[in-house]
Amino acid sequence: MTINEELTAFRSQFPGCSVMTFADASTGMVLGASAAVRTTQETLDALCLEGRDALSGQLAQAVSAHFATSAQSLIGVAMRADAGGIKCFVRAPLPAPEMLCFVAGENTAFDNLLNAAKGLLTRLVSEG
Repeated sequence: MTINEELTAFRSQFPGCSVMTFADASTGMVLGASAAVRTTQETLDALCLEGRDALSGQLAQAVSAHFATSAQSLIGVAMRADAGGIKCFVRAPLPAPEMLCFVAGENTAFDNLLNAAKGLLTRLVSEG
């Protein structure tokens, strides 16, 4: 299966998940995507750049520094809620640069989605 097919199959298990991308967190570049409705590349790029900022931006670095248990400590999951839903960003364990970015509606089984997304990310990184 291609990355896009894997993301679509995964997203179909969670009807409230409207958009999911697999991206390089170091650049914010989209490597694969799936969306319930037609979505522009610019929208996908913006979601990934927001994820990169949430996981590696100034605020993320300050939080990581405050709670760090080692020099390699980084935020692994970040979320932002707005009128469009809950945006979630999940970073792969170091040294992998990949992340998943997805948007879920309020009626989504979010804990299940987040745990499954971590498993998907691990699998995508190991297959890469």
